[in-house]
Amino acid sequence: MNPKNRTELRIKPQYTFEKTRIALGLVALLLALLFSGNSVLAQQEDPPPPTADLGDAPDSTNHHGIDNMAYPGVPGKFPTVFADTPVGEGPGPIHLRPRIVWLGDRVSLENEADKGPDQEMDAGGNPINNILAKGADNANNDRADDGWLNQDAPLPNCQEALLRVRVRKDSSVKTGRVFLNVWIDGNRDGDWADVGKCDPDGRSTEWIVRDTVVDTSTFVGDFADIDVKTMLVYNEKPDAPAWMRFSLSNQPAVRPPADVQQPDVNLVADGRGPDKGFELGETEDYLRLPGQPDQAKPDFGDAPDSSN
Repeated sequence: MNPKNRTELRIKPQYTFEKTRIALGLVALLLALLFSGNSVLAQQEDPPPPTADLGDAPDSTNHHGIDNMAYPGVPGKFPTVFADTPVGEGPGPIHLRPRIVWLGDRVSLENEADKGPDQEMDAGGNPINNILAKGADNANNDRADDGWLNQDAPLPNCQEALLRVRVRKDSSVKTGRVFLNVWIDGNRDGDWADVGKCDPDGRSTEWIVRDTVVDTSTFVGDFADIDVKTMLVYNEKPDAPAWMRFSLSNQPAVRPPADVQQPDVNLVADGRGPDKGFELGETEDYLRLPGQPDQAKPDFGDAPDSSN
């Protein structure tokens, strides 16, 4: 045998072994990466489907860090976003089981006001959030806000008013007393924490309906239309747009701690909710446009929320 051939016979098996070892190593690496990827994917769960209800007034304490404008030049500071609100700012009201007792005929579900799954859809059939839909400065996106029946009711400054509200319940569930509260941004400063003065020595308020009790056990059928008398309304410019909140809940309105209130406000509730949320009810926010009783909802809402 040619010596050259003998040399080749000695090298070839070694060369083949090296190729096989490298190939097996690559296969092992690919398998490791594949199983590692599968493990990571297995840990990424889909967000839970929406089951709760929140408001849709502008909140600049939102998760996006966007100034959510209430009016031109005025950032919204209404408590709407529930989670991760800054220290000293109240959480927005969240209702964990809104389809037991609610306002109006419909209620749409979401788990947060400015992010996550939401039942609301835009004109193209795409999900949108109550505020800051698609990361833009917008609000008023909840099209199921239908509990306030007389949206053309006059709300003159320093006078009482009459609001008509529909409360509906699930007739298959035993329900009892719930509480109705209503606010108006009377001085258009982007919150619901102010009081006004009325001649000669009276006071008006932005918290115009205070813990009115609605006993759902007395309903004949599954809903009732209720006339609610307000307190003296603080409304400096009755002809100007104003943000309003109607909130139905299973417990009274939440008042902020004394150390974050102005001394003359006397601990008025400002539209916030409890730290763990309300169990029942619904919150509906309206941008009141005097002279436009239909108050049609835009595709992406236009009310600022500086609590984003």
